[in-house]
Amino acid sequence: MKNNELNNQAFANYVRKVRRDKELSQLCMANLMNISQNAYCLIENGHTKITLAHIQ
Repeated sequence: MKNNELNNQAFANYVRKVRRDKELSQLCMANLMNISQNAYCLIENGHTKITLAHIQ
């Protein structure tokens, strides 16, 4: 596993932990980020990178 892949997965795990700690669904998080639930799922599973536009 490459270093950047490890960082992506670590970030994905962090995002999942924050969502679960706040007891939010993936759909709720996706709505807050103005993306689809499927797109959010890909972020949380480390299959796609999150952009600053999603965070703001």
